[in-house]
Amino acid sequence: MQSLFRILLVMATIFIVAEPAYTDADADRIKYEPESQAPADRFSIASFNLQSFRLPDADGVDIDSLADLISRFEIATLQNIDGGATALLDDILSAVNAIGNDYDFLLGPGVGDTNMHYAFIYRSDMATPLQWYSFTESGADTFRWPPFIARFQLGGDGFDITLANILVDSDSRSREIDMLPVLVDGIQNAFPDESDIIILGDMDSDCQHPQVEDLFKSLDQKNYIGLISAEMAANTDPSVCRHAQIIVASYSDELFWE
Repeated sequence: MQSLFRILLVMATIFIVAEPAYTDADADRIKYEPESQAPADRFSIASFNLQSFRLPDADGVDIDSLADLISRFEIATLQNIDGGATALLDDILSAVNAIGNDYDFLLGPGVGDTNMHYAFIYRSDMATPLQWYSFTESGADTFRWPPFIARFQLGGDGFDITLANILVDSDSRSREIDMLPVLVDGIQNAFPDESDIIILGDMDSDCQHPQVEDLFKSLDQKNYIGLISAEMAANTDPSVCRHAQIIVASYSDELFWE
């Protein structure tokens, strides 16, 4: 009998290149404090929009603080990595690994008109990437920045989960969110035996929509579960409107989340 897996999901928007700079104080706002050795049936997954993350100036990105935050989770999904910053992921990975555990990353191809990249950083002794691809829907300009999908095996019991890493274009927010079922259908076609699918990332869901739930009403009939409510803080700068969202699109009896 397979174990039950409990997933901790955390979202944040990190303002890397703008003032105020990301600092250790921001890391302290994330409540999750992992045990030194996480239980085999518990995994923490976080998602961060790095706000056009790019090569730093002399007083640029605080890599050590960012690495400290990422090291608190087994998988971190990153959005909005500028094409010129992909080499900096090696520096981030080195800083994360220097903290104590072994991490690796998957970097998606440059997508959209801005050549933006997604990435997954994962703890290699607890998560194994099985398959990954950039989503494209033939004959349709579905997403400005096509999501990056990765299927991971968690732990040693053969439990797997598929994560869709997404950044929604603010200019076509409603249309792209309405197209999330197309994304899920594509994942299910690619991985027909996958029961656990989570979409997470920056869905630009709060700035112009005071009733954020209205934006996702089209998904109700699909029984998708949105986990970030309007009352939740999801930015390192609490004065900025909330962009983040987590949607559980499909789940098995073995998966629980917090």
